[in-house]
Amino acid sequence: MIENTCKSLAERLEAKRVDGGLVDIKFYIKPYSGCELQDIYDEVDALLNAVDDPSRVEDFAFGDRRAS
Repeated sequence: MIENTCKSLAERLEAKRVDGGLVDIKFYIKPYSGCELQDIYDEVDALLNAVDDPSRVEDFAFGDRRAS
C-alpha cells in the first residue's frame, strides 16, 4: 500500500511540475513524532486536495524574479 501511495504522490507532484509549473515543495516532519508513514501520506494527500480546490486557494506574490 505504501509503495502505491508513494508512487501516486510522486506522479501527482510530477504532473504539477509539468502542467502547473511547480518548482519546489518541502514537507518537514519531526523525527520521532510517533506518526506512521501512512499518516504522512494521508496529510500530504489532504493538502494537495485542498490546493486543487480553487475556492480554497489564492495567489501569493513573493516578489521574486526568475531569469528565463
